[in-house]
Amino acid sequence: MRIASFTMFKNEEAILGPFCDQLDEFFDVSFFVDHASVDGSALFVEDRLKGAQVFKLVADGYPQAELANIFSKLAFEIFEVDFLFFLDCDEYLPFASRSEFEKEIVKGKGYLNMNWRNVVPINLDGVDSFTEGFVTLPKPSKYTKVGISRKFYRSYPEMTITQGYHTVIGIPSNVHPYNISSIGLLHMPIPFREKYLNKMGASAKVVRDSKFLHENRLGVHWVEHDDLIKRRNLTDGDLNNIGLLYPEIDLKAKTKPTRLDFNFPYVRSRFDPGKLIEISSEIADSKSVSGRNRRELTLLDRSGNAVLVSDGGVISKISVENLGKNVMGRESKSEQAAVNRTKVDSFDPDEIQDRYIAPLFSLPRKLPLTAWGGHIPFLFVLFRNLKPACYVDLGVHFGASLIAAATAAQSYDLKADLWGVDTWEGDDHAGRYEGDKIHDDLQAFLDRSFSGVHLIRSTFDEARAQFEGRPVDLLHIDGLHTYEAVKHDYEHWLPVLSDKGVVMFHDISVRERDFGVWRLWDELKQKFPSLEFTHSHGLGVLFVGSNSLSDPYLRLMVEDARLFSAYRATVSQIAELLPLRSAYLATEVPVEQDVASPVGRTGEGDAQDVRRQLTDAQWALQHYKNQLQTIRQHYEGSTSWRVSAPLRYLKRLMGK
Repeated sequence: MRIASFTMFKNEEAILGPFCDQLDEFFDVSFFVDHASVDGSALFVEDRLKGAQVFKLVADGYPQAELANIFSKLAFEIFEVDFLFFLDCDEYLPFASRSEFEKEIVKGKGYLNMNWRNVVPINLDGVDSFTEGFVTLPKPSKYTKVGISRKFYRSYPEMTITQGYHTVIGIPSNVHPYNISSIGLLHMPIPFREKYLNKMGASAKVVRDSKFLHENRLGVHWVEHDDLIKRRNLTDGDLNNIGLLYPEIDLKAKTKPTRLDFNFPYVRSRFDPGKLIEISSEIADSKSVSGRNRRELTLLDRSGNAVLVSDGGVISKISVENLGKNVMGRESKSEQAAVNRTKVDSFDPDEIQDRYIAPLFSLPRKLPLTAWGGHIPFLFVLFRNLKPACYVDLGVHFGASLIAAATAAQSYDLKADLWGVDTWEGDDHAGRYEGDKIHDDLQAFLDRSFSGVHLIRSTFDEARAQFEGRPVDLLHIDGLHTYEAVKHDYEHWLPVLSDKGVVMFHDISVRERDFGVWRLWDELKQKFPSLEFTHSHGLGVLFVGSNSLSDPYLRLMVEDARLFSAYRATVSQIAELLPLRSAYLATEVPVEQDVASPVGRTGEGDAQDVRRQLTDAQWALQHYKNQLQTIRQHYEGSTSWRVSAPLRYLKRLMGK
C-alpha cells in the first residue's frame, strides 16, 4: 500500500520538525507546495524527507482547492498511490503507527474523513510542547478534513476537493465519508503563542488582498482572528480559549478542557520558535503581480522552471503528465545515480568515518557566544582533510570560528598560521560595541592556548597588504553583510588565495536587514564548485583554487546532491548538540572566565539547572563511540533520516 500526503505551506519552518516526523512515519510520498516562503521551509523539507516533492507556487490569493485537485490527479494518475490525505503543518494523525493507520483507512469505501480535534499546548512558548502535553475539549470540532483513495477517485472523475479540504463535491448525495478516528485529526491552531499571532496577521492580509477570497468569504476566520489580535492584548487564558474553539471566537465561553490522552509517539523533534520570521518580512514579500489573472497559478520546480500553468479552469491530463514527468525526472537519473553509488562504494567505510564523520564531534577549546557555532563541526572536517597552511578569519568578534580553527589545527598537528582580522568596533549588522576588552581577553586566551594564531586589529582592506606572498588556503568572510561589502571583501582577497583556496561565506540564508550575502552566493555558486549548508543562518563553501577539490570524497559530495543532502543533515544534527556538549565539558574542567563565556555568565540557580540537565546527558555522551559506529553504518544508506537517527536518539536523551 502506498499512501501520499499533500501540504501547502508558507513560512512554516518553525513548526516543520514535528510535522515531518509524522510524514516520515505514515507516508510514502509527500507533495509540498511552497507559497512564496521567505524562511527556510522548502530547504528544510527537502533535507529532512526522502519522499518529499517540493514545488513553488506563483499566484495571487490562496488557490488551495485548485492545487488539491491538481495533485490528486498527479498522485493517482502518475504516482499511482492508493490513498491521498490533505494535511496542514499544524495537523497530526491520531494513530500510534503506520500499521494502525492502514488498518483504519481500508475499512471505508475510499472516501474518508476525520473531525478536527483542536488541541492547545500546555506550554505556549513552543519550547517543550510535546513533552509537557496538550489540552483539548471532550468532543471534537464539527469541522472535518478528508482523504480519498484511488478507487474512489476513479469512481467519481468529476469529484472536486473544496477549499480547506473539508469535503468533496461532485459526487452523489448518498455517498458519505467514513470517519476513521473517534479521537479526530489533532489540530494545533496555536502551536505556540508567537506563531499564532504571526500567522493570523499574514493570512488575513492574503484574504484582504484577494478579491476572489474576500467575495466568497474564504479564509474569513483569519481576518476575524487578526481583528481580535489588533483590538485586544490576549492573555494565555484567551489563547487557550481561542485555540480550543478555533475557528470560532468566543472569549466568554466557559470551556472545560481536559488533558489530551495521546502522546504523539512518532514525534521526535521540537518546535523551533527561533526560526519564526517577523510578520513584516512576510508582508513585504506578499506583493501581488499586477495585470495577472487573479485565479492564475504557476508551479515552479526547484530550479525555478515553470512545470504547470493554470488559469483556474480544468486541468488537462497532459498538463498533469508533464508535471509528473518533471517529478519523476528528479528521481529517475538512474544511470548517474548508479555511477555515484559505485563511487561511494569504492571508499573504505572506516576511512569515511575517520575523516568525515568523527571530526564532526570535535569540540573547540572554548565556545564563545556566537551565531556561527553550527558550522564548527564541518570546519574540523575541512582542517582534517584540506590541511590548510594559512587560515584567515575576516570578522572575528568574540573569536568562535578562530578558536575552532586553532583547535582543529592543534588537534591534527598542522603547521598552520591562523589570522583573525577585525577592528573590534562592530558594524551595522553586528552592532557597535567597545571592543578593547573583547580583543584583549581573546588575545590572552589565544596566547596561552595555541601557537601560530595572530590577531590583526585593522580593516580588512588594510590587512590585505600583509598577505602578499603569503597565500591563503582557507578564507572565512564574515564581516559587514551587505551585498556591496561582501562582494568587495571577496574580490579584494581573491588574488591572495592559493591554488588550494577555499572561501567560506556565513549568513547565506539571511534575507533581512540589508543582508546581501545570499545574493553574492547565488552568483558565485554558478561559477565554482560549492557546498551549501542551510542551518545556523547558512554557510557557503566555495572551492575556487585549481587544486581545491583534490580531496576525492569532498569532490564526490559536490557532484552528488543526494549524497551531500544526507551528509548535510548529519552535520546539522551534530551541530545542535555542540552547545550542550561544550557546556557539559565546561562543568567538568575549570571554567575560563573569559568574556562571552556562557557558563561564566550563568547565575547560580540557572547553573544548577544546567548541571542537572547535563548530568542526565552524561550517559548518552559516554556512548559516543558506539553512536559513531551506528552513524557510519546508516550513512552508507545515503538517506538523511537514517543517518541522523542516532543523533535524534542522543537529543531525546538530553531533552533537546
